[in-house]
Amino acid sequence: MSGETTLVRAARRLLARGLKHVLVKKGESGAVLFSGERTLFIPAYPLEEVRDPTGAGDAFAGAFIGALAERGCTNLEDLFAAALSGSSVASFAVESFGADGLARLTKAQAISRREQLLSMIHPFPVKD
Repeated sequence: MSGETTLVRAARRLLARGLKHVLVKKGESGAVLFSGERTLFIPAYPLEEVRDPTGAGDAFAGAFIGALAERGCTNLEDLFAAALSGSSVASFAVESFGADGLARLTKAQAISRREQLLSMIHPFPVKD
């Protein structure tokens, strides 16, 4: 899409073409959100067992778009929160075969896992 061979160069090239934000999913390695001079990492939820990765990307995308629609905005903070939601829901998708894990998923469970992801990124204030 960008003609570049590294993730950072590809994102920078796409941003230079006029995109405001670039989100790159990296499977079990999480996702990276690029926006101007900011680069944000969204982790994948650490699971002891992955039963079936089929549909994880679709689950991520569906939760991401749903979260953006619910927030009604596309600023960087909303995109980051939506990507955390995507990562959360994708983790439920891979814990069972087919769509079973998603069929039983509640919004409260997805929010709880999203909050766990956030605490993994920013567990406590960094002091000098």
